[in-house]
Amino acid sequence: GLLPSEVRALKDDVDYYMMGSTTTLSVRWDCSRHGNNVSVTDDGRTASKVTGSNWDGAVLAVGDDVPSFQVQIAHEGNSRKLMMVGYAKANEFRPDSANYNTSG
Repeated sequence: GLLPSEVRALKDDVDYYMMGSTTTLSVRWDCSRHGNNVSVTDDGRTASKVTGSNWDGAVLAVGDDVPSFQVQIAHEGNSRKLMMVGYAKANEFRPDSANYNTSG
C-alpha cells in the first residue's frame, strides 16, 4: 500500500489533472470492533443487533478519509433493537454502551 504522504500526493495529482476519483471508497463494518449484542457478517457489509433493547451495542466502521457513507436500516418484526448512525472517534469508541454522548 501507499504511505499516507503518497496518498495525499496522488490525490493532489488527480485533482490537478482533473482526472476524477481513481479509487472507489470502501467502508466496511469492523469485524473486530463491535459489541456483544452486534453481529458482523457478509464480509463486513452487514451489522445486526442480535440481542438487547437499549443503546447497548455498537459497531465501528473501517475506511480512511471517508467524507460520507450510506447505511440501510432494516427492521424485523416488533422488536426494540434501537440503532443510531453517525461518526465516532475511534479512540473513544465503546462497543457495549452508548456512544452518542461520549465519542461522537
